[in-house]
Amino acid sequence: MLKTKFKTYKILIALWLLLFSMSSSAASGKRIIVAVLGDSVTQGVWANSTLGNPGLDFYLSANKAIRRLEKLRPAQLALIQQPENNLMAYSRLMERKFRFTANNQLSATAGNQSYSFASRLRQHTNKPVRVLNVGFLAGSYKFGRHQLRRLRNRLAGRRPDYILVNFNIIDVVSGDTPDSFKSNVKDFFNLLIRRYPHSQIIVTPLQDPSPISALTDTVSIPAFIGFPTTTCRDIQERAYGLFKSVYTDPEEMFRLQQTAAEMNQLLSDEVEQIRGRQLPYSVFQGKIALTENLPQMNQDWKEYLAADCVHPNLKGQAIIGDMLWDAFLSELSD
Repeated sequence: MLKTKFKTYKILIALWLLLFSMSSSAASGKRIIVAVLGDSVTQGVWANSTLGNPGLDFYLSANKAIRRLEKLRPAQLALIQQPENNLMAYSRLMERKFRFTANNQLSATAGNQSYSFASRLRQHTNKPVRVLNVGFLAGSYKFGRHQLRRLRNRLAGRRPDYILVNFNIIDVVSGDTPDSFKSNVKDFFNLLIRRYPHSQIIVTPLQDPSPISALTDTVSIPAFIGFPTTTCRDIQERAYGLFKSVYTDPEEMFRLQQTAAEMNQLLSDEVEQIRGRQLPYSVFQGKIALTENLPQMNQDWKEYLAADCVHPNLKGQAIIGDMLWDAFLSELSD
C-alpha cells in the first residue's frame, strides 16, 4: 500500500515538473534576446555627467580612476598613453582596471532608460526583453571574434533575436588602415552571419572624431574638494592616449576624417552585401539596417558630451537611441 502511494506521488511530482518545465520553456521562448557588441559608448561610460557640471558620482569615480592610473606599472602607463602599440592589451587593461566607469543601464543599447533600444522594444512588442552586452571598453572590429566568443558563451545555445553592432571611433583613431578595417569587418560579419543567420541586425557607423578636438581647452571638471581644475586636453593626454592625434596636428585630423569616411563607405558596402545575400552571406535569412550618422551631435558636440570629453552624456545617448529606433522602424519592424 505504501509502495503504491509512493509510486503515485513520484508520478505526480514528475508530471508537475514536466508541466513546469514546459511552461517555463514557453515563457522563455517569448522572451526577446538582444545582443549588443560594441565599445565604451554601448556601456554608458560616465553618461550621467556633463561638461562643466560633472556631478558627485563623476568626481568620485574620476578620483578612483586617477588613483588606479597612479598605481599602474610603467609598462601599463605607457600602454595607456600609446595604446595603438598593442590595442588588444590596451582593451584588456581598460576592462580590468576601469570597467567601474561603465553604467550599462544608461546606454542607448543596453540600458533601461526610455530612450534605450531594449526599453522601446519591450514597449513596442509587449514582451520581456533580455540584453546581453558583450562589448569591450575599447571595442574594435579587430576584436569582433572575441566579442562573438563572449556572446556564444552567454547565449548557451540560444539565438539572439536582435544584434546591435556598435563599434565606434576606436578603429579610426587607432591607426588602422581602411584595407585592414575592410578585412576585419568582413571577417567579423562572416562569422556573425554564419552563427546567427536569422537574427535582425542594426549597425551604427563610425563617428567623425573632429568635434572632440574643439574642446581641448574647455574646463570639463571644475575644482572640487582637492580635485584640481582639469581641461579636456589634460584628460585626453592622461587617460585617452588614442585621442592625442585628434588635437595635436590639423593635417592628422584631416587624414582621420578622410579615414573615417572611407571606413564608413566600406562598412556600408558590406551591409549591402549582407542585405543582398551575396557570398559569403548567402545563408542570411534576417534583416539588416545601417543607421544614420549623428549630425545633431556633430553640430554642437559639447552639449552632448560627458565630463571626460570623449563619451556621450545622457542627451547624447538619447540621440543614439533615437537613431537605433528609427532604423528599426524603417527597416526591421513588420
